[in-house]
Amino acid sequence: MEKFFRRKVNDKFNYQEKEKKLSELNNTDNINNIQKFDLYNKGINHMANEKLTDAIRCFELSVRIDPQFVNAWIKKGYAHFHLGEYSVAISCYNNALDLDINNFEAWNLKGLAYYRMNNLDKAIECCEKSIDINHNDGMSWYNLSCYLVLGGRVDDGMEALKPAIEIDISYAKRAV
Repeated sequence: MEKFFRRKVNDKFNYQEKEKKLSELNNTDNINNIQKFDLYNKGINHMANEKLTDAIRCFELSVRIDPQFVNAWIKKGYAHFHLGEYSVAISCYNNALDLDINNFEAWNLKGLAYYRMNNLDKAIECCEKSIDINHNDGMSWYNLSCYLVLGGRVDDGMEALKPAIEIDISYAKRAV
């Protein structure tokens, strides 16, 4: 059945041309993925070398390639946090949370930024959301413990410290 009403079926539907366009799109997506991860890793390396503005630039470029790259938003926020730009950091964490509301790391770091802005109520709220998402994150329990104690709720803070120590004994040393 080569011909269907005197035309080739393949010519009518252009299968080869569609396959070619799909392979070009997949190739472009692969290149973009490689570029975004390469920029992300460069940003991580810049953070390790304490070149925070260079790290922020790499994370921004990575996010330009893929605006839904949650980890780049989180690391960008963390770099801003270390520069003392807490409101910008919170904005980055909010962008990450808009994409993945269940990202416990973003909630915990957002709480840390609120703590630095002396807003303990919001810091506690963020840590509680982080713990609700991942009950086994020792850092969230430890941060919650610290915020509760600083807020004058010492008994609640000590109760929050227990799970942190159970998860990771190193929090006991920090708590002292």
